[in-house]
Amino acid sequence: MFSLLDDAFFTFSLQAFPYANHTGVVPDPIKLDVDLYFKVSVDTQSDNPNLDLFIMKCFSSANRDPDEVPDATNFTLIEDGYLKFLKFVFLF
Repeated sequence: MFSLLDDAFFTFSLQAFPYANHTGVVPDPIKLDVDLYFKVSVDTQSDNPNLDLFIMKCFSSANRDPDEVPDATNFTLIEDGYLKFLKFVFLF
């Protein structure tokens, strides 16, 4: 059983791609109304092989500090565990 006293290390990765097969490099800057495809992965070094993780919040921001107060440039993707819009396609 995993408790708050156990140690675990996680590496989270979020990558964006211009193509559905998760290839290519997203141009910088990118034009508006261009579809992007995201690949999310979590690597864990936990002793618990049955650990389930749930994304509760995900947003884009020009700021790298996750504790910074959100502003008008932030775009919320996931809030309270729910997608903000339905055009997501998850490929596993």
